[in-house]
Parts: sequence; structure tokens; C-alpha cells
Amino acid sequence: MENTPPRLYLCYGMPKSGSTLAFQLTCAAARRSGFDQSPLVGESNDFGAREPEVFADLLRAARERDRRLVVVKTHAPPPDDIVAEIERGDVRAQAICRDPRDVALSMLDASHRGDAWGKAGPGHRIAIPDDARPRLRRHVNRYLRWAALPNVLRLDYEHVAFKGAQAAGSIAGHLGVRPAALRDIWAANRHFTQFNQGLRSRYETELSGADAADWYAEFREFIDEHCPKISHRNDLATFAARMARFMRSSKRAMR
Repeated sequence: MENTPPRLYLCYGMPKSGSTLAFQLTCAAARRSGFDQSPLVGESNDFGAREPEVFADLLRAARERDRRLVVVKTHAPPPDDIVAEIERGDVRAQAICRDPRDVALSMLDASHRGDAWGKAGPGHRIAIPDDARPRLRRHVNRYLRWAALPNVLRLDYEHVAFKGAQAAGSIAGHLGVRPAALRDIWAANRHFTQFNQGLRSRYETELSGADAADWYAEFREFIDEHCPKISHRNDLATFAARMARFMRSSKRAMR
């Protein structure tokens, strides 16, 4: 893949998969490399679940203004006209997923808080994890559509949430820019406001064995291929130590 940054970089994420953090890391890497991240259309480049037809308007605006590497967040499926641009390389994308069992538990948390991701449908909030299953089927299919395209970086919640430096390096390489400084990764983590409980493999302790097995039976191929478990030994301790050193150095610099 040519290392020239694309005009548009799309960040797709399943619900409650760390997609906001991935978006923030991607924006930080682009911004530090000198690429303007001001909105192309409207007030924000976070388009959530809005209709994917807006991507064509964004790409047209980027070309008209001669902008490159404008980072956009979405939960929508890839539209056909943008698929062609991704295949040509003028648009790149990332797709982030999470184990559906953990997503269902996080959506239940969202329901308790009254958040939008806590809805199972119009007028119906998620009361038990299984209520999230129909919505998750749609998002698993959306993720697979994104992940099957060329020039799409596949990410997962475990790496983005708990191996941030590693994930940021992968993102920067895919963007075609130099890796973001570690302080930007830390800043993104400090200001990340939608991290929910930030727990790994919640289903192991929060779902019954029978329920976890039932979910696995439906999503087995997806979980096995796209939701790997990784070793986390000492990673939080290392991150905390680095964060403490960074905060101390920042305080000294401000004196």
C-alpha cells in the first residue's frame, strides 16, 4: 500500500468496542503530523450511525479543499461508492470489534444509564444481555463488511483499550504518518469519557456458563477469528508507571 496519506480516513466501530478511543488516537496521530482535523461538513467529524451516503459528500469536500487525512468516525456500513474509493486507496479505514458477549454487557450498562446504546429498539430498552442480540447481529455483519475490504486496518477492543501504544503504532503506520508521541496516547486515555467499565472478558464472570456458551455457539467463527485474547501480564503496571513519570515531568515543566 502506498504510504501517502489518503484524503479520508474512516473509523468504523461496533458498539461499546473502544471505537471512540481508536478515533481519538487516530485524530491525535493525524493532528501531530500536521493534518487539519476541523470538520468538513457540519460541526463534527463524528457521524455516529448517520446514513453512510454522507461519506461521498465528505470526500468531495476534501478534494475541493485539497485536504488530506481527514479522520471521520462512523457506526454505519460501508456504502458502495466509498467501497470503490477504498479499493483505489483514496480512502482508507479501520474497523474495530469486540467479543459480542462483552458488548451485550456494556450495552446493558448503557441501558441502566439511559444512554442511546442501551436501546434494543424504538421504545424498548435492554433489560437483559440477550435483548442486545438482534442489534449485535447487525453490527457483526457491518464489521465483517468493513474488515473484508482492502486498505482496512482490523483492530479489536483488547488491543485498543489495554495495549494503547501498540495499537497507536499500528494506526499511525496505516495512516502513513510517523507514530504518535506517547504523551498523545496518554492524553487520549485521560480524556476518554466513554470507556464504560474498561474490563476484559466480562462474560466470564457476569454471564452464566450456559448463557456464555449459547452466545459463543452463535458467534463462534466471529469470536475465534476477530476477537483474540491477549496476554496482559504487567501491562497495567507498566502503563501506570509511565503515566506517573509523564505527570511528574509535566508538573516540573509547568513550574
